[in-house]
Amino acid sequence: MLKRILFLATFTFCTIAYADDAMTPSTTTTTTTTATTQPVAKPDVLPGGYADISVNDKGVVDAANFATQQLSQGTLTKIVSAQAQVVAGMNYKMQLILTLNGVDSLFNVTVFVPLPNSGQDKQLSDMQAMGAVDNTDADASTMTTTTTTTSSKPN
Repeated sequence: MLKRILFLATFTFCTIAYADDAMTPSTTTTTTTTATTQPVAKPDVLPGGYADISVNDKGVVDAANFATQQLSQGTLTKIVSAQAQVVAGMNYKMQLILTLNGVDSLFNVTVFVPLPNSGQDKQLSDMQAMGAVDNTDADASTMTTTTTTTSSKPN
C-alpha cells in the first residue's frame, strides 16, 4: 500500500511540474561565447605522492635541522632540494649538504614528522651519504661515489 501511495505522489508531482512548464511561456536566449583554448598543464604531482616544496619552508628547515642533529656529525651548510608528502603527518625528502671535518658532503634524507597529537616523535626514516661535494660547484652535481644507507621505518 505504501508503495502505491509513493508511486501516486511521485506521478502526481511529475505531472504537475510538467504541466506548469508547459503553461509557462518560453523565451529563447542565444548567447554566443568566443573562447580561446589553452592547453591544460598536467600536474607533476600524484595525489598522495611527493611534491616539490621551498627549501625555506619552516617544516623543511625544522626537518633538516632534526636530520643534522640525528646524524650528530657536522653542520648543515645548505638545503639543496626538498619534497613533502602528506601522510599521517608529513614526510620530508631532502638533499642536504653537511660540512663534516671541513669537507662538504651530500646527503639524501627523509624525515617523518607525525601529527602534533599523535604522541609520536620525529624520525629520521632514511639517510644516504652520497659523497663529498666539490666546494666550487654550487649545485652539488660533482661528488665522489661513497654511498652509505641507513633506513628505519616510522612506528
